[in-house]
Amino acid sequence: MHPILFHYGPITIHTYGVAMATAFIVAIYLATRKGKKLGIDPNIVLDMSFWIMIGSIIGARIVFIITMWDYYIQHPLEMLEIWKGGLVFYGGLFGGILSMYIYLKWVKQEFFKFGDLISPYMGLGYAIHRAFGCYMNGCCYGKPTTLPWPIGSVFAPNSDAGMAYPGQRLLSTELFESVNGLILFFFLLWYERHLKKHDGELVGLFLVLYSFNRFIIEFFRGDVIRGFIGPAIHWPWGASPLSTSQFIAIPTFIAGWIIFFWARSRKENGKSTKLQGTK
Repeated sequence: MHPILFHYGPITIHTYGVAMATAFIVAIYLATRKGKKLGIDPNIVLDMSFWIMIGSIIGARIVFIITMWDYYIQHPLEMLEIWKGGLVFYGGLFGGILSMYIYLKWVKQEFFKFGDLISPYMGLGYAIHRAFGCYMNGCCYGKPTTLPWPIGSVFAPNSDAGMAYPGQRLLSTELFESVNGLILFFFLLWYERHLKKHDGELVGLFLVLYSFNRFIIEFFRGDVIRGFIGPAIHWPWGASPLSTSQFIAIPTFIAGWIIFFWARSRKENGKSTKLQGTK
């Protein structure tokens, strides 16, 4: 894999940072275009997206630093080096939601209307970032395997995966999660077109489906920096504690169902951002 995209004189361009920027740009562009079809002011979408990006990066970095606190307390300046990787999606998710809520409250817009607007494109952005950011960077890797590519991959020696397991083939959990993001993207678009009744349903479904799939994929991850919480749990395949992401996935899963059923049960006069002309 290629954690460094290229060098330009003294400047080093990291693949992770380029992929993250690309994921944001694609998601923002598609959400803005969709918003125009729904009669939503594109300027609000763009401004909201800016604050989501800031909140997501800060939240994702804070959670990662917490999981690696013993290291970063010794290397405090490296806390700012986000272009090298080291972001936790759940931290980014909640940081983005918080900044989005504050912004929409400030401009007096409905939170769930805009939440449903961007939910499918969050899945697409997630897929882009995992496939071209994490995978090329060699982070968020899986456990050793003998399976061929793309199920298993050998990572570059200068990547996190390559240094942890030199020359070994590891499960391509980054690609598994990328596929998860694509499934979210296409399913939410389909659900919006055919089944959605009220704003908030897509937000709930995103939280439910993402947290469920992430909980499962965590069993195949091999990077120990994710952190673990609680005593060892005896699973059918062995004993291990919950990872930090699995622990967070449980309340996220529950919260997603609560939001979904709340939105689904709203009165019929509730407004929805479903595209006109669809059934």
